[in-house]
Amino acid sequence: MIDDVTAPSADDPSLPDIQAECEVTALSAPTATDNCDGTVNGVHNATFPITSNTTVTWTYEDISGNTSTQTQNIIIDDVTAPSADVTSLSDIQAECEVTSLDAPTATDNCDGTITGTHNLSLPITSNTTITWIYEDASGNISTQTQELVIEDITAPSADDSTLPDIQEECEVTNLSAPTATDNCDGPTTGTHNATLPIISNTTITWTYEDASGNTSTQTQEVIISGINTNVTINEPSLVADNDNQGVTYQWINCEGNPIQEATNQTFLPDENGSYAVIVTEGNCTDTSECASITTVGLAELKNSEFSLYPNPTNGKFTVKSDYLGNDYQILDAQGRLVQKGATTSSKMQLELLDAQKGVYYLKINNTIKKIIKQ
Repeated sequence: MIDDVTAPSADDPSLPDIQAECEVTALSAPTATDNCDGTVNGVHNATFPITSNTTVTWTYEDISGNTSTQTQNIIIDDVTAPSADVTSLSDIQAECEVTSLDAPTATDNCDGTITGTHNLSLPITSNTTITWIYEDASGNISTQTQELVIEDITAPSADDSTLPDIQEECEVTNLSAPTATDNCDGPTTGTHNATLPIISNTTITWTYEDASGNTSTQTQEVIISGINTNVTINEPSLVADNDNQGVTYQWINCEGNPIQEATNQTFLPDENGSYAVIVTEGNCTDTSECASITTVGLAELKNSEFSLYPNPTNGKFTVKSDYLGNDYQILDAQGRLVQKGATTSSKMQLELLDAQKGVYYLKINNTIKKIIKQ
């Protein structure tokens, strides 16, 4: 009777550990020797792929069904960090800030594509070195740096394309600053190069500067027109043309001496000569050009070459004159013109129209005659 009852005997008393980083997809079978059948290949109980530490059991079975077993340790230990896909990361450049970052990638031997992470707080507003971290599932880490450069090179842009002229009669004591908008800093207020007060025509340069020192400029014209010092000659009087509210006057002779009590808009000189007026308006004072008076005041001239009657009059009076065809003027006591016309005959009748009672003067060819209206 032939009866095989002896199991195969493993050729290696101890199987070496199998080490891998990611997985095991195939195993090389160990062998045993059977007393009857000779060499017997081991059969394992594992399921592929093997991705974690495992103890594999190898079974040796002869033709008679006799079996023996042997174990073998499989150790999965990933010790390789991810490798960056790009050897060197290009610099990131921005003018003001960076609010988001595009993550670079790396490739891991076990986990494939790994997306980098950083530990920065956004937004980033200054030059920074970013450290990108690539970590695989096993905790292996590699790093890569990238430079972030913040450099504002754009100057502020003026909010108004052109600034309106500033027009004053006398002086400018303060200026309203225009604004510009900066790409990084937002609203920016202009600063000027003027010295206040400004008393003559000036071109102001406004400068807009951002926090990075970028500047732009804009100009604005200041026009000082000067107060009105024109004088109208209305013989025998002078009248300052400036009749703005609050204006004051001081008449002077052209030697610069003030004339006592001559502070009205209209001035009646006591004698022939050249006169000017100092006009003060607000904080401004200016002096007119000299004006000449050749007719002495509003006093009645003797030996007049014309006569009038009745005088005093109720308004109507007759003029006898040798100045046929000459212009005539009727002035009030302040030298203001109240009526004018031309002599049409050597004897003509005139009437003071809508005139109050008082003293008036009839002037023909620089000859003056007083009229008293009752």
